[in-house]
Amino acid sequence: WSTLQDLLTVFLIATLPALAGADPLLPLGVALLKASVFLGLSYLVGTRLLPRLFGLVARLGSSELFLLTVIATALLAALVSSAVFGLSLALGAFVAGLLVSESDVSYQAAAEVIPFRDLFAVLFFVGVGMLVDPTAIFSDLALIVLLVVVAVFVKGLLIAGSARLLGLPTRSALLLGASLAQAGEFSFLLANEAQRLEILSQIQYNVILGAALGSIVLSSLIYGPAHGLIGRLERRAGRGSAGASKASTGTGGGSDDEGEAGGGLGLSGRRHVTILGGGHVGWLVARAVLARGFECVVVDRDRRRLDAFARMGARTVYGDAANIRILRRTVGPSTQVLVVALPDRLTARLAVERARAMEPRLEIVARVHGASDLRELQRLEVRRFAQPRAEAGIELARQSLQRLGVSSQELSAIVQGLRREAYGPAER
Repeated sequence: WSTLQDLLTVFLIATLPALAGADPLLPLGVALLKASVFLGLSYLVGTRLLPRLFGLVARLGSSELFLLTVIATALLAALVSSAVFGLSLALGAFVAGLLVSESDVSYQAAAEVIPFRDLFAVLFFVGVGMLVDPTAIFSDLALIVLLVVVAVFVKGLLIAGSARLLGLPTRSALLLGASLAQAGEFSFLLANEAQRLEILSQIQYNVILGAALGSIVLSSLIYGPAHGLIGRLERRAGRGSAGASKASTGTGGGSDDEGEAGGGLGLSGRRHVTILGGGHVGWLVARAVLARGFECVVVDRDRRRLDAFARMGARTVYGDAANIRILRRTVGPSTQVLVVALPDRLTARLAVERARAMEPRLEIVARVHGASDLRELQRLEVRRFAQPRAEAGIELARQSLQRLGVSSQELSAIVQGLRREAYGPAER
């Protein structure tokens, strides 16, 4: 819903220059033709060229080069949109985001640019605040309040009603209406472009700016209470908390960052094993899991490794295994076991900490590197470990004693004792 709203706004931005003339029909047709050609070329580039480019960069294994490629793609699309086709920079940047989202490295690309998104969001609203003229807002306060009411309540009810007609559960439809009950950030870009083209006067621009800002503030204030109110109304109507819980998993109940694990991997709702780290340890685990017919998702930053896992039948995600966005896509209620096979102890510890915060009851099997890692993972309620050096020593001891004629029963007791000595009472 939010993407559809943004796409419509971008379309309006693309046609604004044509509407600025005295006879807008011909310029409007030309603008639509240019936009169509640009979108068509973007589609070809996004489906034929960019996947190969991103795959090549990912195989090089440089996170800095990968981030630079993503940024360069966005800047180039914005430049071509403005300089070649005469369209807005906003349209080009938005299309660049769509192109990147269609690639198989989109999760990591989104994770890499999140800090930039947050930074520019802060700067964006600082800039909007600097544009607000308090005097102009108070002079047209009644009109601004009316527009805020329309943007928040009328729009929210229309969206909720439309979602309900399309088959969404009542709770999800109401939450969707509450979450989108605002003018949206793109309205600032639309109003600014219209003022630059002299379609809007300064007074009209101030009114739209004040109404959009007011709707965003009011919407953020009412979403939390609306969520609680909907739950109370459901319980009062006799639907019960079980129905509410079931409805809350529908679309529109959360942000895009909180999708169900495996939702974009063909595993939505299906039980699976997630393996963080595609090295030799992860490879052996994946082979064993797949050989028994279980679903498997592997996360790694080496594209060549992931290609090998994909040929073996595993689902793969390119990205930083400790990144919260990547974990949200690969770890969830349907994850039976999380295998942490990362060679870097700090990354492994951070991944376990974030995964445990997301899924407190998740079964985690972790590779440890030493006593300090063991204690830290025990603090995070990880109960199953494997330390490469300890396991090598235990296996060598087992084989040596076996050659010396020690019985299987005694050998099993000795191995268990060695494991207790290596891992402590947590290993069971």
